[in-house]
This record gives sequence, structure tokens and C-alpha cells, in this order.
Amino acid sequence: MVDGDEAFFLDTSTQISKTWEDEKRCYLNKELSQKPCYCSVYVKNEYKLNILNDTILVHTITVDSGTLDEAESRLDGLMKRIGRRPDELPYKLFRRFFKEYSRKAPFLRKLEKLIELEWLNYFLGNIRKSLFNLVKCNSAQHDPYKKGDHYIGIISKCSSGCEIEDFLKSQQSALNVLSNIDDAKLNKMNDPKGKLQKIKSTSIAILGGKSPHGKPCKEISDAVISIEAKASYPTIILHSMDSDFKLLGEVLNIPTCVHSKHKILNNQ
Repeated sequence: MVDGDEAFFLDTSTQISKTWEDEKRCYLNKELSQKPCYCSVYVKNEYKLNILNDTILVHTITVDSGTLDEAESRLDGLMKRIGRRPDELPYKLFRRFFKEYSRKAPFLRKLEKLIELEWLNYFLGNIRKSLFNLVKCNSAQHDPYKKGDHYIGIISKCSSGCEIEDFLKSQQSALNVLSNIDDAKLNKMNDPKGKLQKIKSTSIAILGGKSPHGKPCKEISDAVISIEAKASYPTIILHSMDSDFKLLGEVLNIPTCVHSKHKILNNQ
């Protein structure tokens, strides 16, 4: 744990939005400049998986298309088939670079730079200190590699060095709080995705002896981020673009600054 004044802990959604959310990017970065910003290896691994695999998706479609216009049409068709929304990352990546490049070759070179190095530079922007690493997560340990003209994506895989089990044991009081959320309170909360209910159920299972590795870790990842942030820095404010973190802040008594689509939801 470190001591100090109030600081932001940036979750995965904020880390992505500070670079790729066109409508809020300038506002976000101005806001993030007002306090020291911290993050963790656990968040970095989530970010890496999201950014790299979505960039590889755009790269693959572009490589297989004759022109950028064809690539845009094919991306749109694929995203609709797999049920992804127009405000998700592959669209944002394509639109950003489509504004900068009119030809396929420089467009692809930009994507390749992002895949091979620039993703980390974007992630570390605003971060003033070393990344917290209480969980010792190494789920995104591998880097993508090229096979012919295409990149092979990366997968989330627990490593032998992960200490999430020990971490959650050391933070059992937080798991107890999550496992004991009153059902009546849950029903009153605006949790349309049912994420808090899933976190409650998974917390109960882990306290009952279920291993947190693998799928359970993914199911409670927002809670892991919240607990690690609070354990690492005493006056932390969770900064997120995901309303789940406002709910978690209320339950775990952690100050939050959460941006919804239309407004900022403060819990400080």
C-alpha cells in the first residue's frame, strides 16, 4: 500500500476511453490530469486482450479486403453477425484511422504499430507510478505474432505465478461483503446486465472453496479491480466508464467517478 492524497485508479474502460472515445476523450484527459493516476497489471492484462484482439480483427479484415471502403463494409457485416454494437472498439479504431489515411498500406502500418508497441504507450499515458500488482496476474503474458500477412490473436490464460487465491484470502472481508449483498437491495439497484448478482454468486462460491482461477476470475474481474485498488491506495477514487463500478463502489465503500453515456455519476 502507498500513502498520499486522493488519486484516480483507472479501470479498463477508462483506459480504453481516454484514447478511443472520440466524444469524451478531451474531457477525460483533462479530468485525469487533475489527480495522480494509478493502475494495475491486472487492468493492463484486460486492456491488452481487448485492444490487441480488436485491432487484430480490424487488421485481418483490412488485409483481406481490396480497399478501405470494402474493409469498412466487411467489418460492419461481421460486427452485426456477431452481435457487437456500433460504439464498440473495432468501429472506433477503424473510424479513427480512416480519418487519417485514405490508402490501405499506411492504414495497415498504423494498425501494426498499435499491435506491436503503441498499445502499451497509450495504456501508460497519465500513469505516474509503477503499476500495482497485488494479484500477480499474468493472464496476457504472450504477445501476438504474424503468420504470413495476418496476426494471431492472444488468449486469456491463467499462469502458474498468479496469486489471486492468496490475494482474495487476504481480502476476505471484501468477499464477505459481496457475498452478503441483500437481495432486496440488489433488486433496487440499476444492474440490467445482472453483473452484481453474478459477482455475489461467484463470491459465495469462492468463499465455499471454489478456485478463483479461470472463469470465476473473469466473472468477478470488476470486483477484483475494485478490491485491489482499495488495498493498494487508501484514498483512491475508482474511475470508470462502466456503471457497474458505481454499484461496486456503493457496496464496498469505495469513492467512484463513473461516466455514463450522458452524465458523470459521482460517489465521493
